[in-house]
Amino acid sequence: MPRLKLLRGRASWNECQLDADLNVVGRDASRANIVLQDANNVVSRRHAAIIRDTNRYYIVDCSKAGTTLNNRRLVKSERYLLASNDLIQICNHVLTFLDSSDEQVGSNDSVRLDDSDSSGFSAVVELSSGSWRSRKAANSQAKLATMIELTQNLRNRNSLEELLDHAIDTLLSLYGQAHRGIVVLTRSRVQQTVTSVARYREGEEVQTAIVSTGLIEAVAARRVAALADDGLMICAPLIDEDDECLGVIRLDSRTRPFSQDDLDVFATAATVLAMVVENRALHELALRAREMHLELKVANEVQIGLLPADLPRIKGYEFFDYYSPAKKVGGDYYDYIEGDGQRLAVVLGDVAGKGIPAALFMAKVASEMSVFLNSGLDPVSVLNQLNRRFDTRNPRNTLVTMVLAILDYMNHEVVLVNAGHMAPLVRQADGTVKEVGREHTGLPLGVKPTCQYGESRVPIGVGETIVFYSDGVTDALSPEGERYGTARLRAILSEHLGDASSFGERIMEDIHQFVMDAQQFDDMCLVSVSRNAAV
Repeated sequence: MPRLKLLRGRASWNECQLDADLNVVGRDASRANIVLQDANNVVSRRHAAIIRDTNRYYIVDCSKAGTTLNNRRLVKSERYLLASNDLIQICNHVLTFLDSSDEQVGSNDSVRLDDSDSSGFSAVVELSSGSWRSRKAANSQAKLATMIELTQNLRNRNSLEELLDHAIDTLLSLYGQAHRGIVVLTRSRVQQTVTSVARYREGEEVQTAIVSTGLIEAVAARRVAALADDGLMICAPLIDEDDECLGVIRLDSRTRPFSQDDLDVFATAATVLAMVVENRALHELALRAREMHLELKVANEVQIGLLPADLPRIKGYEFFDYYSPAKKVGGDYYDYIEGDGQRLAVVLGDVAGKGIPAALFMAKVASEMSVFLNSGLDPVSVLNQLNRRFDTRNPRNTLVTMVLAILDYMNHEVVLVNAGHMAPLVRQADGTVKEVGREHTGLPLGVKPTCQYGESRVPIGVGETIVFYSDGVTDALSPEGERYGTARLRAILSEHLGDASSFGERIMEDIHQFVMDAQQFDDMCLVSVSRNAAV
């Protein structure tokens, strides 16, 4: 039965079986069936849930303080698949998930890791590249036969588990005295979870295989294949090309001990198996990376499709916009939303974060913004309503800065409502540049649901340009790590003559020259609006 084991922290239990479809972990016994003791009330009453779904177990974070899985912070309300020996941290409590079904891959036996020491070796063979060159002539025929047998039997295996099954079966056929083979793959750069496989020779009694963690640590640290238990056990680490230990392989005998020659050939088998395991794992990583690349490409196309396809066409006004995500997709957003025939809403926002989570949340914000604007609400009420929605529809407690500008192009005035965003810049006809609307800037959306926003009214004269931008513009870094900054942006606006398009192009040209080939680390978005004729 899968279970949780308490490694650190306080609870009335040491191990807890997960025998329900929904297992809630928290500090309040009325809301959680797995209770953690927490005098400081940092653990939430209903902190996390472990869900059973078709014999798989998933963890979901339900808290404000957060939950980590193998040192990775979970996205609130999202499901994460659990594997045996995964580490779960809830505030000061550390637990491990133990699932015998994960430890029993490909066989009717289970493998249990034991923390006892088992490093007393009767014979060893070093597995470094130098030792391989010095001993390659010994037992060369047997080694060659072993390599051929393994590589032939392990070709075209569909999964890592199937590969390990066939590897053990091959070694059982090569070592007649062995009745059982075990492989334990530890966490590494190519293996994220512990995988344990045990196989028995046909007709042998199946029992729980206990593997000493001391044995794993000893052979891994010394980089040796070894005989132990009076020669009735033979084991070797699986060392990859970067000299990292991927795990341990072991054969057991009940009757006839393994010999020194057996050990020498076994060391060769471990070397071959390590190479095959690494190649298989890297191949799976490459496939996942390719799948992620394709998903990001589609997400990028979808996000670009959600942005305005064309610039607004309003007599006497000109527009410019620029958008560049730091990754394939980003959390910056801008839009133009037509009003009542004399008004146009210009929106620019920035979600805290980057990548797919930020892009998804921004898409949600953009949709609700459009609904509120089309309902006829004034701009202050739009942001007030949107901010209140964040109290119930913001599972990750994400913050968004946003500026909403309603351009009245009949009366040549802009109404600004600012939720924690950079104040827009206005370039006046005489070259003066000033920030507008700062005095009424409120908190970012998602900080305080009862926040009430204010508005600023800014007249737009002939020859004037207003610029909206995200912090990715002013935070752009040069190769030397220098920040682009607001002063440089203001200088371009002050010194340059032109309209929205020429200002926008000049700004982005200067930023690209400043950044050169340095990596873009934040999304960039810029929108400029100029009044170029009296109408």
